[in-house]
Amino acid sequence: MNFKTYLGNAIRKLEQFPPYLLFYPFFMSDVEIAIFDDAIKESQYYLEFGLGGSSLRSI
Repeated sequence: MNFKTYLGNAIRKLEQFPPYLLFYPFFMSDVEIAIFDDAIKESQYYLEFGLGGSSLRSI
């Protein structure tokens, strides 16, 4: 099996699994993260915009 075939097979195998959470970067600065954490720590609900990784952080 050549490298191109091996790589293609590996990619197809990885695509069967959901992405690992560590591969999602958090696009907020440290100050923004602190403000976000403080804002949601007592919340039961909040409106999710879905742009900077806050969905995964809130879990």
